Amino acid sequence: PGKSQESNERHFFPESVLGVIPPREGRSLYMARVDPHLIFGCEVIPDISSALRAPLEDVQIAYCRRLLGLGSRSTIAPLFTELGLMPIFHRRAILVLRYLIYISKLAPSHYARLALADSVQLAVERKASWVADLVKTLAALTVPRGSPVPVQLTGTDIWDADRLQQLIDEVKISCDTGLRHIITNSSKLSLIRMRLAASDTDNISEFRHYLEITTPAYRKAFTKLVVSNHVLGVEVLRHTQRYRPQTLPRQWRLCRFCAQDVEDEVHALLLCEGHAELTQTRAAFKHVLHNIDPDQCALWACTPPLDFLIALITSKHCATAFGRFTFEVFSIFDSEPPYIPPTSVTSLLSGA
Repeated sequence: PGKSQESNERHFFPESVLGVIPPREGRSLYMARVDPHLIFGCEVIPDISSALRAPLEDVQIAYCRRLLGLGSRSTIAPLFTELGLMPIFHRRAILVLRYLIYISKLAPSHYARLALADSVQLAVERKASWVADLVKTLAALTVPRGSPVPVQLTGTDIWDADRLQQLIDEVKISCDTGLRHIITNSSKLSLIRMRLAASDTDNISEFRHYLEITTPAYRKAFTKLVVSNHVLGVEVLRHTQRYRPQTLPRQWRLCRFCAQDVEDEVHALLLCEGHAELTQTRAAFKHVLHNIDPDQCALWACTPPLDFLIALITSKHCATAFGRFTFEVFSIFDSEPPYIPPTSVTSLLSGA
């Protein structure tokens, strides 16, 4: 972890001179310079200890958050679904299985093959061994902050290269299932959940089109919108602060400008009329959208607001314009503190 953390920090150092590293280039740097440190030795020692694996996961998570411009409270699963990266636990497991395929194809007299046979025999006798550790590792597969989605390795699988290749596919499915479970059950990730439901493909993890936006501020605003790591009340007021020790129920996270509805993404971007500059910004974006994609702009008036927001998020044609609009809206909301209900209301909630 020390070397990987040092490599992590070193690759962001050029930002002070060259500016923000684009996500696609940052992803390539990660695979070339950080990932090798995180996967080092994975074939020798399977990841049976979550405590020893945690520092590796922390380095990967920290790198992805910084690359995307997200804060420490951002949900972890979108780091992988938006960048198209695999959690380090699953990546290391796949590399171990690939190494096992290599050993299984060696001549019976090869030392590595003989060592594997001994390890299999020890596992059969329920003694500590490399194979027994690998079985435990695959049975404990889980994405960060998720629930285990196990993959079963049996003694007969060890010598079957085709079966081992199937296990590699099962590890990938385990990863996708774990990420999908988090997204399905997270109240913060409703936009990603609906985007997946509206998608023509079943790919839960891939490099997203909006990460190609060249202006860092617009790209980061788009990203924060998608993963719910923004300045709107629905997100800010779910956390406690020094002088607000209790979280507010969602229905009380009202808009700071109109106080008529919950200050969520749909309300802030498409509905709120309680601030003159916000209304003007929305009208300007609508004009830009009409020039870029008239058909989609025509849907604004006849499509439910949430569905239209999902359409904007998934549209590649208006990604830059929508990123700029999102940035401007967040800036407007960030100019004033969020709405906090009167103390009498919060006291009543506490009593309930």
